[in-house]
Amino acid sequence: MCDELNNIIKRNKNGQLSFCRDCKRFNLTFNNILIELTPRELNAFQAMVKDIDVEYWESHFSKKHFKRNIPITTSLQNLILVFDLSEFLALKELVFNTAPKKNNLISLSEIDYDLTPN
Repeated sequence: MCDELNNIIKRNKNGQLSFCRDCKRFNLTFNNILIELTPRELNAFQAMVKDIDVEYWESHFSKKHFKRNIPITTSLQNLILVFDLSEFLALKELVFNTAPKKNNLISLSEIDYDLTPN
């Protein structure tokens, strides 16, 4: 990680994407994750994130047992990054440098609350 002040490209409540002009690397910080990427690696990461079928993963696991159910595989065989829907959308916002959608109604599936009667 560079000691120099990085150029911040995008920031949200979960993290930021910045670029170091000295080492020519992007730094993606997201909650407790830091990923250093070359421009080529960032393009590959963007393609991987774009190809994730969120609807499949949202319906694949029971939210009662798995709070975070959207996986992103890594080059390490035993390391998979997992996100809930809001985290994944915030990650996409950073990676693709897009603005968040405003004033949309949320669906019942987006409410993180266990509504199990006693």
